[in-house]
Amino acid sequence: MDDSAERTDWSEFPSVGIACEQVPASYELSQMRLGMIESRMGALVATAATVALAVPALVRGMGDAAISFSDWRFVAGVLAGALAACLGTWFRNRTRLVFIDPAGLRAEVAREPASFQHYLLYWAGEHFAENDRAITALARTGDRLAILCGCEVAFFMWWLWAG
Repeated sequence: MDDSAERTDWSEFPSVGIACEQVPASYELSQMRLGMIESRMGALVATAATVALAVPALVRGMGDAAISFSDWRFVAGVLAGALAACLGTWFRNRTRLVFIDPAGLRAEVAREPASFQHYLLYWAGEHFAENDRAITALARTGDRLAILCGCEVAFFMWWLWAG
C-alpha cells in the first residue's frame, strides 16, 4: 500500500468505519473454516491408519493361510493408506492462516483515524483472500485424501475377495 492514502479525502468514504467493524469477523470466519477442514482431514487420516493396521491384523488373527500378504492388492492398499496418512498430516501442518501483525501496526497508529481504518481494511481484505486460497487448497487436498481412503478400502476388499 502506498502513501497516496495520506492524501485521500476520507469524507468520500463514510462507511470505512462500519466496514472495519467486520474485520474481526472475517478472521474468525477463516479460523472456523480451517478448523472444520482440519477436523475432516484428521478423521480421514485416522480412518486410513486404522484400516491399514486393522485389516492385516484381522486377517492374520483369523488365520486364513490362503490370503497372501505379498499380493499386489494388499501392498497397494497399504501404500494408499500410508500415502493418505502422510499427505494428510503434512498438509494439515503446512497450512497457516495470515493475520494482521501487531508489530506492523505500531508504525501505522500515527495516521489519522480514517487513514488507519483504510489501512486496516486493506490488509484484512488481502489476508482474507490469502487465507481463502490456503483453506480452499486444504479442502481440495481433503477431497483427494477421501479418494485415497476409498482406494485403500477397495484394494483391501479386492485382496480379501481374491484371496
